[in-house]
Amino acid sequence: EKSSEPTWLINLDYKPNDDIMIFAKYARGYRGGGINEANFGAETWAPEFIDNYELGIKTSFRGAVSGFFNLTGFWNDFSDQQASVFIPPCTANIPGCTNRAPTGINGIQNIGKSRLRGIEADGALSFGDLRLEVGYAYLDAKVQGGSVPFCDNTRFICSAASFLEAGTILPFAPKHRVSTTATYNLPIDQSIGDISVSATFVYTDKQFFSHGNDAAFAAGAIPFNASLVPSSELLNLNLNWKSVAGSPIDVALFATNVTNQKRYVASSNALPTLGGEFLLLGEPRMYGLRVKFNLGQ
Repeated sequence: EKSSEPTWLINLDYKPNDDIMIFAKYARGYRGGGINEANFGAETWAPEFIDNYELGIKTSFRGAVSGFFNLTGFWNDFSDQQASVFIPPCTANIPGCTNRAPTGINGIQNIGKSRLRGIEADGALSFGDLRLEVGYAYLDAKVQGGSVPFCDNTRFICSAASFLEAGTILPFAPKHRVSTTATYNLPIDQSIGDISVSATFVYTDKQFFSHGNDAAFAAGAIPFNASLVPSSELLNLNLNWKSVAGSPIDVALFATNVTNQKRYVASSNALPTLGGEFLLLGEPRMYGLRVKFNLGQ
């Protein structure tokens, strides 16, 4: 596999004043093809291309209440998009399995065209020793069609393949994501150091890890689609103490997933091969301590 293509970036900025910037961007991206000889019949894949368009505004303000607000809209067009595809080998009890592949296909194939569009917004407010930050992202990511991934029914179970067909939602593309952070700086003497406490809450909408279980779920063979990862709500806490008692030492205490939410973040897609499914769990509640020693200025 050998390929070469030009890429570019065109960016326009306009600043009517020091606190406002309006921008527009067009970028062309390219990713080379590749080879995996273990994927019998689908050993190679072609280059991938993307056209990225962005339009947005960045603002800031100062005074008794200071902060910023940013808003960006984006549109990405993929062609010959590279995606992970898993296809199990067929078995002797399946009609038409006359030339069983020694292994399944578990690699990259080109799925044709897909589109990603959405908005991103974030902002912050600071008043006194308190700072509030909010971020929101909306993403609509779908396959629009194009080439059909390779599959030979005499060698593989094509009906169990994790194809990204036209109209399919792309993996790892939650439609909504919200994050909020509140930080409070303790009003203490500078000789003690700089101490702040913060809390961060992140909501992530449901998203597909893959589409390996879609067909079995649609047929009623399994009670729920394990490839569809449910939404999650995570709360993290932090305490940062910089220049402890005027020393060059910084100390940070942290706790993640404070509510100890039990959730899964992916599935193994083992239903076609083992007849069962395994879920990969997310990280539990964790506590920790970080210490940093600063050298020089």
